[in-house]
Amino acid sequence: MYWRLDFDIEGAGNDVVEQRGLSIPGFPLWWRLVRETKRTRSFFARRWRILDARSGRGYAISAGPADGTADAYGVADLWFLRYRSTELDDGVGIVGGPPADTQCRLDQYLTAESIDSTDVVIWYAGHFLHDEHHPSAHHGHIVGPELRPINW
Repeated sequence: MYWRLDFDIEGAGNDVVEQRGLSIPGFPLWWRLVRETKRTRSFFARRWRILDARSGRGYAISAGPADGTADAYGVADLWFLRYRSTELDDGVGIVGGPPADTQCRLDQYLTAESIDSTDVVIWYAGHFLHDEHHPSAHHGHIVGPELRPINW
């Protein structure tokens, strides 16, 4: 499942995105992402935050406990993109068929544009195994990010 998160926190297009790094003495705990990029969750990368550069208000984004990690089919776990009114979905219009026809196509929007102090859109993916031959074992999957307000 994919979610499109368009925060534009203060309505001024002044968003900054940061990724939490390892706690290493002498290094910052949060690293600013300045260009469009995609990320895969790992032990070292499971938290991000998007903030208004002026007010410091924003949201912390943490991976849900059942969100899984992207494989070759899933492509990535998060995309950080500059807002474009034409980028509302990935263009995949079917839900069944061969993997090549249903795979996420958000990479087409990665153009290495600056996302520093702009209106940022975050695409978040929660991954889980769906087995049509054993559907009852997969009912009730809850996936998705945890969003927590910062400085509100």
